[in-house]
Amino acid sequence: MKILLLGDYYEVNKTLAKELIDKGHQVRLYGLNSGWEKKLNEIEYKNNKLLSSFKTFKRNIYVLKHILNFRSYDVVQLASPDFVNVSSSLFFMIFNFLKKYNKKVFLCGYGLNSYLVLMYLKDKNIKYSELFLNNKFRDHIDNRRMLDYYLDESRFKINQYIAKSCDGIIVPKYENFIAYKRFFSCKTQFIPFPVDIPTYSYENPYIQKNPPDILNICLNIRRYHEELKGRDEVYKVLFRVNSENPLDAHVIYNIYEYYNPFKAKLNGFDILIDNILSYSPDINELRAMSNGTVIMCGCNEQFYNIIGENKLRPMINVIPEEENIRNTLLYYIKNPQEVKKLSQEGIEFIKKYFNPSVVADQYIGFWESR
Repeated sequence: MKILLLGDYYEVNKTLAKELIDKGHQVRLYGLNSGWEKKLNEIEYKNNKLLSSFKTFKRNIYVLKHILNFRSYDVVQLASPDFVNVSSSLFFMIFNFLKKYNKKVFLCGYGLNSYLVLMYLKDKNIKYSELFLNNKFRDHIDNRRMLDYYLDESRFKINQYIAKSCDGIIVPKYENFIAYKRFFSCKTQFIPFPVDIPTYSYENPYIQKNPPDILNICLNIRRYHEELKGRDEVYKVLFRVNSENPLDAHVIYNIYEYYNPFKAKLNGFDILIDNILSYSPDINELRAMSNGTVIMCGCNEQFYNIIGENKLRPMINVIPEEENIRNTLLYYIKNPQEVKKLSQEGIEFIKKYFNPSVVADQYIGFWESR
């Protein structure tokens, strides 16, 4: 097949493209480091309103120049509804062009989108999220900006139009799956993230051959998104646990700005704390697991059910409450042999469900079925 992948999400499409090429498909990945691919989490909630009229005009010309070449593909896949940053009127023209001059167009629900934010607001079965905790709105500037951005009328119409018009929606996380499934049940498909498997596998030098004497615990949060990702729920607990157990645990605060520095620091931690306000792991947690790091995050039974696993439970699931986080950490500090066990199970779990070759076959199967 001739495939066009527009945009990316933490190099997910880069991994997918490589695997599709190895399988004999003709793949073009466009949007990485381009001048016009700017998603919300990459530009701190800026949008066209903050651009001068001249820059907006210049950007629109740049986009149109490239979009006109995107035709005659068997599959066009959009990384998100924000795959291009232009005015609303021009956006609909671009999407309709892609639909008209290509066989099939698919949407990916990798990150935040209007349907997900709407679900967080209205679904009382979601006990916690980036927006709500204990039935209370987590009122800080990140969340107010998130609501303004994704519930903006023009932004929501764009997301709605793509979801209705595309040939299928692919989602790798439980929350995103539920958000789209309730509106588009016949065209929404769960497919896991593709995660590169380290060649050294179980010989990973960071996997403890014996239980670690001191647990290296890392709190990983992106700079300027600390409150959004649950910093306030974790900082106090980690400080308390570290002060109470100075000989058994070493806490590291990793506040990162871009993906690459974070990627380089994944190795060497026994436990990585990230995304505690989520119901399922994101790509960075999964990549850390492939290196033998044990992940403490939001990972409920719903995620294991949707992926089809009834035995392995390699991730440490926590409720975003101080006592739950503290008691969970203390258990693993006192039982380091459990960390070694989870480390090995994590690699087995990644191999079983996130192997790029297997995931690519699932993408191909879904594309062909539509």
